[in-house]
Amino acid sequence: MLSLLRNISIKHSSNIHNVIKRNKAIQKKDENFMIVRPLPDDYDEILCLMHKAYYTEEPTTSSIGFKPTVLFDERTLHGLNQGFSLIARCKHTGEIIGAAVNEASHCWDPDEMDKLACQVQDVKSRQLLHFYAHMSREADLWRKYCVHKIFEITYLFVRKDARGKGLAARLVKESRINAADCGFHLTKVDATSHYTHSTNVQNVIKRNKTNQEKEENVVIMRPIPDDYDEILCLKHNAYDPEEPSASSIGFKPTPLFDEMTLDGLRKGLSLIARCKSSGEILGAALNETSHCWNADAMDKLACESQDVKSRQLLHFYAYLTRAADLWRKYCVDRIFQTTYLFVRKDARGRGIAGRLLKYSRTDGADCGFRLTRLIATNHYTALIAEKQKLKLVADIPYCSYVGADQEPIFKPSDPHKSAKIYVDEEPQKNSLKKV
Repeated sequence: MLSLLRNISIKHSSNIHNVIKRNKAIQKKDENFMIVRPLPDDYDEILCLMHKAYYTEEPTTSSIGFKPTVLFDERTLHGLNQGFSLIARCKHTGEIIGAAVNEASHCWDPDEMDKLACQVQDVKSRQLLHFYAHMSREADLWRKYCVHKIFEITYLFVRKDARGKGLAARLVKESRINAADCGFHLTKVDATSHYTHSTNVQNVIKRNKTNQEKEENVVIMRPIPDDYDEILCLKHNAYDPEEPSASSIGFKPTPLFDEMTLDGLRKGLSLIARCKSSGEILGAALNETSHCWNADAMDKLACESQDVKSRQLLHFYAYLTRAADLWRKYCVDRIFQTTYLFVRKDARGRGIAGRLLKYSRTDGADCGFRLTRLIATNHYTALIAEKQKLKLVADIPYCSYVGADQEPIFKPSDPHKSAKIYVDEEPQKNSLKKV
């Protein structure tokens, strides 16, 4: 589904990294909005904005009097679910004022669109689908550039009263960086609008050369669903056997914990460190939204579990979640939490875990969270938190967490003495500091 008219193809350097650095002058100019990834709760608002700011003005749709249909809305939602899209959110009101709906395009997509067009009853929908299929085939980019997938900026739109602020250019620029970070060798924008064409011609990606050289072998990026199995495998090898509370009771990964991990990944807030040379995942920060009722849900789940060790861990995690009573203390209804942070053994000592945590905090700030939290059950994770000057709000010695027999449940080896809870009280302010 390609909605634009002039093909502009952009080659990506293999040395592109995931940090979106913003020029201070641009920050001041664009201080009223931020570019973030949408959450599923944003999808309805994006569709509503698209109906008003895109379909009514896009040349091909407006010229034939096309009105949004369920089919096109479903295809837009399918694109959003791929996890590549970006939105511009007003910092003051929280409203979405623009969006770049991005997706992966494959060589078979034109045939699929033509087939779908032949099945629809609506004449205008059929005309558009055939046209998009024609545009997709026109430049034959897959054969020309020897690629099997292309990152495509499918829809680009900004609310009328927010135009003229550079939002569209920022959305395109950061979408292109996102494409490079996700390993796409080619990015495509089919500009049916004259203004979209101008935006992309003027857009240039600038990167800090010093940081490129320093971090050239690792890229921090969001995982896609195809990465989930590899992430689980890495967690089983690099986290579960060494995490103090789990390893001290001889816990082995269970389907219940794997499903909880996958559920967290599907929320779209996690990050991975990928080797640029081999493409392998070297580390991950599994992030999710934490609510005040999560602790009760974990206790309930623990009571339903038949596995004793799983039950012990779930009760312990619920206890840590309640510690410090952060929701009431900071008057928030949700907290951005880095639940798991781990790096492959042979990739440690290179600052990967620190970068994953730093970018996760920035991500939390961009998504509008007023508080970010890290529960460090590992001594080395706590050192990373202290290096980044996070605030320690609770220190819970393992020996103080006892069972019914008044004996400590977890007896980890040195230097793991306690579980520490750290927070970033000003994520938006701290995200502007140099990474």
